[in-house]
Formats: sequence, C-alpha cells, structure tokens
Amino acid sequence: MRWTVPALVLAACIMLVLGGPPPKDDDPALADIRFLRNDALKLKDSGSYRESADKLDRAIRALQDLHETRTDAKKRAGDASLLAQTLSELGNVLYADKQYVPAKKVLMQAVDLSKKIFGPSHPAYSLALRNLGEVYLALEQHEEAIDSYKQLKSHAEKGLGKTHETVVEAARRIGESYEKLGKFKKAIKVYKNLLAELGLGENIPRERAAAAHEAGVGEVYQGLASGLMKANKLDDALTYATVASGIFKRRDGAKSMPYAFSLNLMAGVRGH
Repeated sequence: MRWTVPALVLAACIMLVLGGPPPKDDDPALADIRFLRNDALKLKDSGSYRESADKLDRAIRALQDLHETRTDAKKRAGDASLLAQTLSELGNVLYADKQYVPAKKVLMQAVDLSKKIFGPSHPAYSLALRNLGEVYLALEQHEEAIDSYKQLKSHAEKGLGKTHETVVEAARRIGESYEKLGKFKKAIKVYKNLLAELGLGENIPRERAAAAHEAGVGEVYQGLASGLMKANKLDDALTYATVASGIFKRRDGAKSMPYAFSLNLMAGVRGH
C-alpha cells in the first residue's frame, strides 16, 4: 500500500489562504471516492480491518489522481480536507489491526495535514493527535507519546477548558507515560496538577462529587496512587487508591473490572 501524500499538501495551504468551505462538489469521481470511504468504515465497524485499510488506501489513491486533474482552487482544497480525514481514518484502522508502524507513518501525515488545513483548535486535528499518541503508546515510544499528548492537552485547554474530558484523558496518558519511563515524580506532578484543576485532592468535596465521577477521573486517582507506590510514598498511595476505589464502586459498580483493579492496587500498596 502507498501511504504518502505530498501532492495534496499544497492544497492545504490554498485552503488556508482562501478560507471558507469549498463549493458543493458533485464530481462523479469524488462520489465514487466517498462511497469507497464509507464502505471502508463499515468494514472497520465489522472488524474487517485489512479489507477496510485496503479500501481506504484505494480511496486515497483515487483522491490523489482526482486532485491532479483539478484546476479549481477551492475544490483542490476540498480534496485536501477529505484526504486529511481519510488519512486519520486509515491510521485508526491500522492501529485497530495492530499494524502500529504503518499506522504511525499515516497518522504523522494526518496530524501535519490536519493542522495545516483545519488549524490547531479543530477537532479533526485533536483526533489525529490523540490517535497518534495511542500508536506511540502501543509502540512503547513514551517520549513521543508525551509530546503528542502535551500538544493535545494544550490545544484542548484553550478550546474546551481545563476540565474537559479530552484534557483529563491527555493528562492521564502523559502521567502513564512518565510512569512507564520510571519518572515517577513527573507522573505524580501531572496527576496532582490535574486534580487541582478539577478542584479535587485527597478528599472529594461534596460540591465536587459529580466531577469526581466523570469519565477518566477515577483512573487519574488510580494512576496517582500507582506512581506514589512506585515512589515509595505508601501512605499517600493508599489514600489516593482508596479514593479511586470508592469512585469506581459508585461509578461502575461493585462487580466491575475497574473496581476489582482498584482493590488489587490497594492490596499491592499494603503489601509493598
């Protein structure tokens, strides 16, 4: 498969200069590309990752060929926009198929092109960054993952606010990566800073109880407890592990896997 796209980078720059969405494009060739892309996404949803990746690759090739015949600047810019989205989708499919090295290559292109076309505050750019970060984690390239998630966190904070779920997830991934690198102090700092932004800490104030049960927050407490345990700060580790366990029990139930994992962590802290 051919997953390089230098031909359409120029169109991204055109998009920035012209601004605004491209006009309605009813070119039959483009319609065929969209049908191919939609079929690929259906295959992805059914778990047929290889077939999905093949169709997305064919869509990218066809889009490149179409682009080379275009003279209308806004339509060329529209090609670039569609390409950025399709690249991101292809990277996601390759990641799901555990083809991490090609997924990394594709998503690096998707990140670069999405930033040029949509700008750093656009959800398409954030999604590509997030997906690239996940690939770095799968490859155990934690320094690179930290860089991707720091960029994502920074842009998400500006556009969505410091307490948004995207910010929480990005910070959690940064903390996890620092822990994997053995940089426990940095991991602890990331987690504590995030909890402070959320108005949380060793105890959960009554007025912040709802925030504590939002997606990812229990995992932040658990990550912090794990980092503290590895840094041999066992009393603090047990405190945060206990809070995490309480969150998981209320949020997910006493028979849930997150709650079971939290109990295991508490046992690990006590036996450390």
